[in-house]
Amino acid sequence: MRRSAFGPAYLVGGVLAVAAMAQPAAAQETVMKYKWTKGQVVHYRVTKETKMKMSGIPGSDDMEGGQLQVLTERLEVTGVDASDGAATVQATFVALKMDSNQPGMPKASYDSANPDAGAAGPSNPIVSLMSGMVGESVTFVILPDGTVRKVDGVDKVWDTMSKGMKGGGPQASMIVQGMKENFTEEGMKRQLEQGFKAIPEKAVKPGETWATSTTQPLSMMGKMSVNGTNTFKGVETVDGKKLARIGLVMTMDLLPPKEGDPVNPMLAMMKPTMKDAKGDGASLFDVGLGQLQSTTMTMTMPVEMSMTGPDGKSMNLKQNITNKVTVERVDAPPPAPAKSEPKKDDKPAEKPADKK
Repeated sequence: MRRSAFGPAYLVGGVLAVAAMAQPAAAQETVMKYKWTKGQVVHYRVTKETKMKMSGIPGSDDMEGGQLQVLTERLEVTGVDASDGAATVQATFVALKMDSNQPGMPKASYDSANPDAGAAGPSNPIVSLMSGMVGESVTFVILPDGTVRKVDGVDKVWDTMSKGMKGGGPQASMIVQGMKENFTEEGMKRQLEQGFKAIPEKAVKPGETWATSTTQPLSMMGKMSVNGTNTFKGVETVDGKKLARIGLVMTMDLLPPKEGDPVNPMLAMMKPTMKDAKGDGASLFDVGLGQLQSTTMTMTMPVEMSMTGPDGKSMNLKQNITNKVTVERVDAPPPAPAKSEPKKDDKPAEKPADKK
């Protein structure tokens, strides 16, 4: 089974709104392959929206929270291998907007175009961490079928991000630990392939399907398996572009930690389970240009946790999480302002310990 990726990744998602009339697709085979040329520059905007609702907390009302993140990336092709079409691409994070309202942390907003105007941004650990991405770059090698051969520079970006992080607390520490588990060379490779490997490996006709699967770590809870079925819907002609439409449906399952894996003691006591987790999405691929036009995914994940409290009574917590990720090609954004030096009274956050 081929590998694809879904979930929290910083380079996945999106469906392009089609405003023009589309011609019906002919029932013929369509080949989808990436085409890269040295010096080519492409910009993508990645929008991730997370909504969360938790109930069943003793002595507390239901809790709700969420986060909206809009990240713009600049991809520049620095070389193409003539033997296999593999392109070396430098991805630079050029702009970021965030609104964060998560339980246990101050509300915050941030815009890299006006970094000093956000509400409580510097005191929110997640916002201050993510803002460190702006201006940083990673380099990856991608094949014509969307396979990412390798990724370089991820550790350097994480070091820069973590040095600028402020604030803290148990809730923030757990979230940051989860981010760190995915912000590795392997994690970035997985996230890149989430979007780029939406295309089929062979020529397909409308109605044909192919399976995808991946596994991604969840902060101190184990791992989540994602199994999807992609369906080729046909080719639409929009504004002179031939766009192949691909539909996606998926299911998710929580995989418990294996022996020796790091486990959050509290979560281990609560024995989390995830039932009826599912999602759907769609992608548009520019057949003539050989580039991803857009892709989107929406996932709903109901999580239940149960444990016995100090008084011997059972506690049953329910958490419903909805993630929507959208990626679309966009025009180049204006340059971000130069980074300002941290103020002397800014205190660094407690950073999560490295896994041993």
